[in-house]
Amino acid sequence: MDDKVKEEVFDRDDWTCQNPECEKKSPLERTPHHCLFKSKYFGKDRDDPWNLVTICMDCHYSIHFQGNQKLRYYFEKLAKKRNEKFSNR
Repeated sequence: MDDKVKEEVFDRDDWTCQNPECEKKSPLERTPHHCLFKSKYFGKDRDDPWNLVTICMDCHYSIHFQGNQKLRYYFEKLAKKRNEKFSNR
């Protein structure tokens, strides 16, 4: 993923975790997260800002290693709202 894209996503998200239930709003430990997983979505635009969100490392771990399906689906829905090609799905 391009550093310019990461910076754009962090700026858009005010450098804070976008999980509405996260209490860690500190911008210190953050990572861009693919809302539609790279292992599931193979479009050339998967690294575009519409499919990325800023989240803290704890929330990222929760999605990928603890199976937090609620949070995963929240971000999938957000990405689909951002990208018009998914609006009819």
